[in-house]
Amino acid sequence: MTRVIKTLKRLIFGIMCGVILAVVFIFSGGSEYLMDFSDKTEEASIKLEGYERDIRQSAEEIKTRLAGTVEAVEAAGVKVKTTIDETRNTITDVARKAKEISKNLEARAEELEEVASMTAI
Repeated sequence: MTRVIKTLKRLIFGIMCGVILAVVFIFSGGSEYLMDFSDKTEEASIKLEGYERDIRQSAEEIKTRLAGTVEAVEAAGVKVKTTIDETRNTITDVARKAKEISKNLEARAEELEEVASMTAI
């Protein structure tokens, strides 16, 4: 039973303190403080809206620029692949022609050796 009485005393004391603090807050200009606080909060929210709008616009610009960059890189990649394929084909053609020239030179060298051996006699 004494616990209940102690709890009730604490509850009544808490309520009285709350009422006293509320009265002191009201008489000491608490309403003005709340109005100032709400004005400052409203100003901050307006600034935040502006920042949010700016960030969204910046994000859209970045997204647009990156999309263009991706397209350019993909196009450049296709061009590089095409250039590599063309270079590979050119090297293959040059190697084939070099082999043909080498065979022709060997055949001519054999002919010259024959002619030289005929004239040496």
